[in-house]
Amino acid sequence: MIDITVVIPAYNAEKTIGTCFYSVYSDLISTKYSFEIIIVNDGSTDSTLELLAEIQERYKPNVLIHNQKNAGVSVARNTGLKMARGRYIAFCDSDDQWVLGKIQIQMAYITIHDDVSMVAGVFDRDNINAVKRMEMENVVGIKEQIFKNYFAIQTVLFKREVLEKVGLFNPSMRYMEDFLFISTMIYHYKCVLLNQKMAGSIEGKNRWGQSGLSAKLVKMELGELYSISYMYKKGWINLPLYFCALCFSVGKFCRRTFMRLTRSLKRCRMPVSIFLLSTEIYNR
Repeated sequence: MIDITVVIPAYNAEKTIGTCFYSVYSDLISTKYSFEIIIVNDGSTDSTLELLAEIQERYKPNVLIHNQKNAGVSVARNTGLKMARGRYIAFCDSDDQWVLGKIQIQMAYITIHDDVSMVAGVFDRDNINAVKRMEMENVVGIKEQIFKNYFAIQTVLFKREVLEKVGLFNPSMRYMEDFLFISTMIYHYKCVLLNQKMAGSIEGKNRWGQSGLSAKLVKMELGELYSISYMYKKGWINLPLYFCALCFSVGKFCRRTFMRLTRSLKRCRMPVSIFLLSTEIYNR
C-alpha cells in the first residue's frame, strides 16, 4: 500500500486541468511519501481527455486516468475512491489548485495525532470566522458543521479506514455532496481544521460558484437542506438544532441571492449610465 492517494474528478476542464495537476504533483513530489494521483474523466466533451493522456504518458508511474460516461462529481469521486490504494486520501477539483506545502503540513499533523482521522485547511478567501472565532487548530463537531461547512473538499486529508463507516459519496447528489460526506465523517471521527490556506481557485471563483443568479444556487440550497434533514433522521442532531439549522441555511441562501442580485444590477447599471451620459453629450 502506498502512502497517499489524490482523487481529481474532471469534466470539460481543458483550461484548468494542467494547472490543477501540476499543483498537486509538485506538492506531493516535494515530500518523502509515496503517492498516486487518480484523475477520473467524467465524460468530458472538450480536449480534457487528450490533455490527460499527455499527463499520464509523462508521469505514468504516479498517475492513473480513468474514463467514464458523464455521471456527476459524486460518482466520479467514488470511482477514484474505489481505485485508491493509499493509506491517506485527499481530493482536488479540476478547477482548483493546492498551495505548496499542503501535504507536508497535514501529514506532519495527522501522523502525530493518532486520535485525528481527518485534517483540513482553509480554501482561498473562505471566511471561517463567519459563525464563530476560530483558532489555529480547531476540532469541529457536527453541531458546528451544520451551520457552516468548514471543510472544503479540496483541502481535506483523511485516513482510508474512515470509509468503513462513512462510505462513499451519495451518487444521486450533484450539489453539496461533499457537505454530507464530510459531515458524516465529522459525526463518526475527530476532524481538525487548521486555520491556514491550503487550496484555492484557479480562475478566482469562490466556494459557492461564479457570480450571477442561476438555478445552481437553488440546487445547492436544496442539497444543503437535504443533508441537514438526513442528519436529523439519523439522530445526529435533535429537533431544536434541526430547526435552527434549517432556518440558518435558508437565511444564508437569501443573503447570497440578494448579494448576487445586487452585483448583477450594478453590472447592468453601468452600461445604462454610459449610454445616458453619451446621449446627454450628443444633445449638447
